[in-house]
Amino acid sequence: MINAYLTDTVEIIEQTKDEWNEPTGETATTVPARILYKTKRILTSAGEEVQSERSAMIQDRALDHGALLEIDGIRWAILKIEKPRDFTWNFIEIFLGKA
Repeated sequence: MINAYLTDTVEIIEQTKDEWNEPTGETATTVPARILYKTKRILTSAGEEVQSERSAMIQDRALDHGALLEIDGIRWAILKIEKPRDFTWNFIEIFLGKA
């Protein structure tokens, strides 16, 4: 059901690291998404209150806060990753801020 709403695409950019945990490059994965242009005040995983300018809904996948999302050539930092409590939907909502 959620696939019908995934009309946009985003690029998930994750840094690759070597055995000393130093960044060596980045990998980009294009996934279907739904981008919501809304401003919302949220609490980050560190407990800070920040303003999210956009959010994206994508299918459930392993994603950490160090990754970036690229939308229309602009890179956005992940502020918060939220999984809805409804078990019939298999997606996550990602709240974004300027990188």
